[in-house]
Amino acid sequence: MLRLWSLPRACHNLGHWQVRSAPELQHLLESLPLARWLTVTTDRLTRHPNGPTPNPTTNAGQ
Repeated sequence: MLRLWSLPRACHNLGHWQVRSAPELQHLLESLPLARWLTVTTDRLTRHPNGPTPNPTTNAGQ
C-alpha cells in the first residue's frame, strides 16, 4: 500500500496500492484481517502523460 485516505463523510477509506498483477492484489486484499466483511472495488490507474517522472531508484515506475 502506498497511501491510505479516510473519507469520513462517506464512511469509506481509499487505498492506493501498487502491485505487479491483478492476482497479487487479490491475494493481498484477501489476506486483510477484515477481508470477509469488506466491500472492495478496484480501478486500474495509468500514469498521466504530464505526471512527474518516477525516480529510477524506486519501484514507482513499475
